[in-house]
Amino acid sequence: MPVACIGFRLVFSTLWEIEGSLMPKRIRLACSECDTDEGDEISSIPLTWKDVTEVQSLAESRKTVTSDDKTRSAFEWYTHLGICPQCQKEDD
Repeated sequence: MPVACIGFRLVFSTLWEIEGSLMPKRIRLACSECDTDEGDEISSIPLTWKDVTEVQSLAESRKTVTSDDKTRSAFEWYTHLGICPQCQKEDD
C-alpha cells in the first residue's frame, strides 16, 4: 500500500525587513511644542515621549495638500502628536 508523504516548508517573508528595520515604519511622530522631525518614519513610539495621541492615518499624512485646500495644512505631516523629551525638560 502506497504511503503519502505530507510535508511542509517554511517560507520566510522579507516583508519584515524594510530598510534594515524589523518592523515597517508606520509612525510619523511630531512634537506639539517644537518642530522636531526626529520621530518621522519610526516603527514604535519611544517611551520617552509623553501625551502621544494618534491624529490621522499614515495614508492621510502622506496625501498632498494643495495651496487652496482650506481643510488641511501641509504642516500636518504627522500621524501622532506628543511632547518630545527635550520639550519636557524645558517645561520642568
